[in-house]
Amino acid sequence: MNCVRFSPDGSKFISVSSDKKGILFDGKTGEKIGQISSEDGHKGSIYAVNWSPDGKQVSLALTYNELSDERICLVVLKPISFDVTL
Repeated sequence: MNCVRFSPDGSKFISVSSDKKGILFDGKTGEKIGQISSEDGHKGSIYAVNWSPDGKQVSLALTYNELSDERICLVVLKPISFDVTL
C-alpha cells in the first residue's frame, strides 16, 4: 500500500498500491465497495491518490510503464462509481 485518503465527507476511503489497484472502502464499516484496476485503462503502479472536492473523482499519480521508464509519472482523474460489481 502506497497511499490512503478519506473522501472529503469521510464516507469512504481509497487505498492505492504498486499492484496497479485502488481499493474503495466504506468509511464507517471498512467494507470494500469498489476497485480501480489496470483494466480501467492505466498500466502502471499507483503511488498517490487524492479526492476531488465533491468526492466524485480521484486523481492518481502513477507510472506509465509502456515506455519502460518507471520514473515517468502521470496524474489521471478517475470517476468513482458506486454500482461496481465485486
